[in-house]
Amino acid sequence: MALDPQPLEAMILTKGPETVNLEKPKISSAARRVSDGAMAGLALALPLSIAISNLFWGVALLMVLVTLAVERPRFRWTGVELPWVAGIGIAVFSGLLSDRPAHSLWSLRSEILVVVFLLAAHTGEAPALRQRLSLFAVGATVAGGLGILQKGLGWSAGSTPAWAAVLPGKLVHLLCTWGGRAIGFYNHPITFAEMLLLAGALVLGLALVRLRPVWAASGAILFLAVLASGTRGVWMAMFITLSLWGFLRRDRKVLGVFLLLAALSALLVSVSPGLRGRTASIVNTKSDSSNRIRMGLYAKSLELVRDHPLVGVGPGNVVILPSELRWGGSPPDMTWTETHNMYLQSVVERGLPGLAVFLWLLAAVGRLLWRAARSGPPALGIFFGFVGLLFAGITETWTNDSEVVLCFYFLAGTAWALGSRAAPVQNSETKTIL
Repeated sequence: MALDPQPLEAMILTKGPETVNLEKPKISSAARRVSDGAMAGLALALPLSIAISNLFWGVALLMVLVTLAVERPRFRWTGVELPWVAGIGIAVFSGLLSDRPAHSLWSLRSEILVVVFLLAAHTGEAPALRQRLSLFAVGATVAGGLGILQKGLGWSAGSTPAWAAVLPGKLVHLLCTWGGRAIGFYNHPITFAEMLLLAGALVLGLALVRLRPVWAASGAILFLAVLASGTRGVWMAMFITLSLWGFLRRDRKVLGVFLLLAALSALLVSVSPGLRGRTASIVNTKSDSSNRIRMGLYAKSLELVRDHPLVGVGPGNVVILPSELRWGGSPPDMTWTETHNMYLQSVVERGLPGLAVFLWLLAAVGRLLWRAARSGPPALGIFFGFVGLLFAGITETWTNDSEVVLCFYFLAGTAWALGSRAAPVQNSETKTIL
């Protein structure tokens, strides 16, 4: 649901000789200003700090509740409410029938993050919404720059130069990689790369409106940071998405970006042994441990689906031991709680009905973003960022990653709001977006 874009704007009622001017109450106007400021802060903070992001969206939620209490505006449906509610219902049902119902219900706490989508859709007018997208791109670029620095330094926990001892411990920790892979301000390279995938598509959309040096530099930083993360699933998703965007939209600029990045990637892979080895490992299913682990997780997940086809094992109840991985590769003390495939994760936890509702939700979100793309290339970029996440979800369960979910919900809600409130923005190649 989304609030009417202009609820209770200055209304003039005439009653006999008297004219009554009903304007928005001052408390409501103040709450709107605070919520808009909090959402702008959230846009910048999302790629940088989950703790600060939670603070900002908490403030925005409080101010929206104040506005609701004062104005009581009417609502507009976005199209994702029904599949989301159906998904919650199936998740609760599966959890109650699982071996650990309390654990399953507690694992659903991340489901409330949909409130960020509603906040982004409820608040702000067109200029503020576009500013939010720019601020998110700025935050992501800063994070990408840190990731490149981390990769360049080559530090990791327990392996730093002696002179680094003079630096504050928190700074040293911030500059360290995760096993040689960049992580930005996050705690894992996969989370970092998936956020960059969204941000990169958004920045390309911003550049299509008007190519400025700042967006070209931002795009270059984000691309290099994706490579520095070493996340192969996102590498593939990035190029698949760019090719689809270019060919389906017949956009020569996007195709040019695709060819440029492909050529640059080939050059970097040829001169960097680390990138070359990481790239070659994509098709190595015999000696690469992560590939063997994933294949084992997929095989075991299918067994769990066969054993629990209708209700699944319950949210949060996926437990796969190293001994259960058919092709090995896992450390002996590691217990796997994710299938590394968001589609398998859904069906294993919530059964075949849960998978059907999950696909329904994805289709509703895709339809919403496709329609929102009428507002201009930035929203179109968010749509293709979502497409990229659909491909990334084949090898990672990003729907269980709160940082990625927060970023996605924020961008999706902002795109819907833009599509509802803004006049279409033209790019240099087409008269209309859709």
